Amino acid sequence: MRLISWNTNARTRRVAHLVEFLRKRKPDLVALQEVTPNSVPLFREGFREIGLPFIHDSFESFRNPSLLKGPRRYGVMIASRYPVGLIRRKNFRVPWKEKFLSVSIEGPEISFDLHAAYIPPGSTNGWKKVETLEGIYRGLSRKTKRPRILCGDFNAPQEEYPSGEIVTWAQRIRSDGEAVTRKRFRNGDGARWDAAERNIMAGLGKYDLPDVYRALRGWEARDFSWYPIRKKTKAPGRRFDHIFASDSLNAVRCRYLAAARVNRLSDHSPIEADFSLNDRIHV
Repeated sequence: MRLISWNTNARTRRVAHLVEFLRKRKPDLVALQEVTPNSVPLFREGFREIGLPFIHDSFESFRNPSLLKGPRRYGVMIASRYPVGLIRRKNFRVPWKEKFLSVSIEGPEISFDLHAAYIPPGSTNGWKKVETLEGIYRGLSRKTKRPRILCGDFNAPQEEYPSGEIVTWAQRIRSDGEAVTRKRFRNGDGARWDAAERNIMAGLGKYDLPDVYRALRGWEARDFSWYPIRKKTKAPGRRFDHIFASDSLNAVRCRYLAAARVNRLSDHSPIEADFSLNDRIHV
């Protein structure tokens, strides 16, 4: 089973090109971030044509479409080769409902839950980022026998070290490389911001949602999914896009598809993970 998660950069004119790129990768599941009310119908049509007919998006049950403007016009969607059902959001109290979507997947070998997230960047949305991360963590930080996957663009972390240390955006990196948590960050508690990012990046591992890329590639791997645009200096890459999955789903490969970003289909590289369900771990 193949899953691809991709931030589309809200591009409407290039939807056909994005769908064609996905078709060539032959995914069974696709989770998109930064889709808009204008791009969703185009993606729906394209997904049906490439054999992903079971589709949900985070706008479809939105009660007040007039709110979907500015930063709130960016949502998420999931397309699947297998039948899907919506999961009620009562366990996930996030401030902007369109940033998170949960479905149940009825695959041929196993059923499981898939959660797709787009975390708004803190640089432009402040504490909405923290509140979204906290809501997702509260909803997922529980033991369950049902396999789960969480994927999306988390706009975190700031940095990762080969030692396994994660640096959050609430931390300042000193000249010697040491990361120090700020007491105050963006007019709030630095420790709270740090915990919100860290709980997702590392804390979900104890609830059977480890970082698939790190579990398979180790901490020496240095792939990035997004690069900021700066005119005068070369900006460091960021690994903002992630897949977390239960061990029982048996992830066997995980990679970033940099060609999509290099060819300007989006400013993000998709992250792709393969799961060997026939050889999965039974728990």
